[in-house]
Amino acid sequence: MQTLRKLLVVLSLVLGLWGGVWHPAIADPALDTSEVELLAPTAPPVYGTAANIALQKQQAAARGETLYTGDERKIGNGYVRVWVTHNAEGHPTRIGVTLTEGGLYNLPDDGDTGRENGQEAAALKLMDMIGHDTFEYELLFPPEAAETAYTHMGFNWNPFGHAPQNVFTEGHYDVHFYMESPEYRHNIAKVSAATVLQGHKKPPSGYMPANYQMAYGTLEPRMGIHWADFQSPQLKPGKFENIFLFGSHNGRVLFWEPMITRDYLLKKVEYRETLSQPKYYPSSKYYPLTYTLHYDQERHEFDIVLDDLVYRPGTPVVAAS
Repeated sequence: MQTLRKLLVVLSLVLGLWGGVWHPAIADPALDTSEVELLAPTAPPVYGTAANIALQKQQAAARGETLYTGDERKIGNGYVRVWVTHNAEGHPTRIGVTLTEGGLYNLPDDGDTGRENGQEAAALKLMDMIGHDTFEYELLFPPEAAETAYTHMGFNWNPFGHAPQNVFTEGHYDVHFYMESPEYRHNIAKVSAATVLQGHKKPPSGYMPANYQMAYGTLEPRMGIHWADFQSPQLKPGKFENIFLFGSHNGRVLFWEPMITRDYLLKKVEYRETLSQPKYYPSSKYYPLTYTLHYDQERHEFDIVLDDLVYRPGTPVVAAS
């Protein structure tokens, strides 16, 4: 009889998920299902990052570019790394982060330390009144990125998302291209009466795209506050898959940020978005015109890219205000 019950569980795993709905009439919740774990979803094989980097450099060379890599961190069953490309004149053309396909699996969960399975994340409690954890993988861009506006990457995995409730409460990645130093960002303290005032201080008019507004209630330590295009259909309940945000802190523009659900990455969608631009730029650097998302079939990796970098003269805050 026990053997028959186990066979029923196997059948339930194979046949009992119709339209994503579990049918309890087939499964027996009292039965130990450890013997049928082989049917659970598994991660793809881990591909050697050294070989992948070599291939990525070859791909860049075929476009007439040189690719320089920065930090790499272990995430889930995979890795995340940052990079920048230069053209023949030595100027930056693209700056991005690459996530190996294994980085979609065996990710940390609420209550984890972020160090399980050799991972290299800081576990942080979100201050959004929901209170899930976020896991931050900090990576420095290579020195060759110095002409860009970006200094380092804060790649966050949010297993249950974050506020607003029913909008961003899906498992997703926050891909923060930060413009200040890691030390500056680390000093953005937990929310208090004093830090709320500092965090909500807006940059002068013109330093954010005209169609973006500050999203009150999104101030977070080590991040700052978020800005969104409130007309985006991605903000409707249940619609969020892939959205582009900006961030600020204490009157400074702090980050440009794609935010992408894990489910969206699993679809391996090719994506390209023309980015809204501010009137002024805080420093004379290279900034992106587009945001692209690409799954590379050869490398089995996702490239999340601020693309088509162009030089923008910086405008001092005093002159712009």
